[in-house]
Amino acid sequence: MGFKTGYLKFYNICDTTEQRMVKISNLILLANEDHIMSIKSTVLKIIIKLTPDLLIIWGANIILKGIAELTEFNFDLDARKVYVQTRLYGEKETIEVCLEDFAVFNDGESYRFIIHQAKSDRPWLNNLMAHVIGKAWKIPAIPQLNAPLELLTELFKAKTPALEKID
Repeated sequence: MGFKTGYLKFYNICDTTEQRMVKISNLILLANEDHIMSIKSTVLKIIIKLTPDLLIIWGANIILKGIAELTEFNFDLDARKVYVQTRLYGEKETIEVCLEDFAVFNDGESYRFIIHQAKSDRPWLNNLMAHVIGKAWKIPAIPQLNAPLELLTELFKAKTPALEKID
């Protein structure tokens, strides 16, 4: 017996009806975790938590070859915190950046992205980020991205209202 939701398919391989009921109950509890989060976003959250930081670093370094080298990465989904240490191509020193309390939300008109706190070990980067933090940046409306943006909205729900809109 399979349960199908979107592109995800869950199979129940229990022997008895009682075991099936327990599995279904557990699946419903999983779906209701964090204020009735959808099964897709719950599974995505689990996948993000289980993805090793070294795999992210490896993939990013393939993409950033000749531009920068990602030397350290940590993403805490529950705390909404991202820490990145990178070395720009040709430079000896690394740059550290920490983003905290970020969200994706729909304000009724469009999807928006906001970062409430950001800091770096470089003063020039802190000055640049000061122009970005606390502002809700509009994500361009692309019909093909509506479903993924809705999933990101569920995954990165805004904890606090946006401070300022930017178009």
